[in-house]
Amino acid sequence: MNSQWRLGLVVRLLILPSVAGISCSARTMTCGHWGPAVVELRGDIRVVPRYGAPGFGEDTATDAKLLLAMLRLSKPTALCQDSNRDSVSSLTEVQLQFRNPEIASRYNGVRAVVRGSLWPRTLGQDYAAVIMDVDSIALDARLP
Repeated sequence: MNSQWRLGLVVRLLILPSVAGISCSARTMTCGHWGPAVVELRGDIRVVPRYGAPGFGEDTATDAKLLLAMLRLSKPTALCQDSNRDSVSSLTEVQLQFRNPEIASRYNGVRAVVRGSLWPRTLGQDYAAVIMDVDSIALDARLP
């Protein structure tokens, strides 16, 4: 799993370069930015089972069994368009990518503030449209 995280990071950093200084129109709404910029999102974390390589559910006897952490946002947010990636107008959920995938289960059912970089889905193990490479997680006492 650790090598999958590294591969995903390499793909996101080398194949999907980012342009600095992109901002959204002040008339529309404030929006977050794609990686490598660091953003902070709030919401509920849940861990969900999914099938991985080689068949991603086609042959459940041989496919890897994955536990993925998903962050359901406390309120929808938007992502600005940049030169390489489209904007997202109403983001409600992101898939969390940890350096050490085993720690994901510690946060199941937790309301948290998650900091990290956002990337579009690029790999077979990316189940959500937006993936966050997690830098840090803090419990959020402000969420009801």
